[in-house]
Amino acid sequence: LHAHTLLPNENALSLISTNLGEDSTPYYIVGTAFVNGEDPEPKSGRIIVFHYNEGQTQQRCVMKLP
Repeated sequence: LHAHTLLPNENALSLISTNLGEDSTPYYIVGTAFVNGEDPEPKSGRIIVFHYNEGQTQQRCVMKLP
């Protein structure tokens, strides 16, 4: 089990578990959005990639979206 603290006003909206390329260990990809109480729709977010191997989860990549 793994817990990850997101940034202020950031919410996880989507999650997928997948294998990438020849690597048979699972990757978890989380899509987030920054929620602003004044705007009805989020305008930015992040994609965060986690890798699970030998009982440990590590953050591998973060991509900020507009």
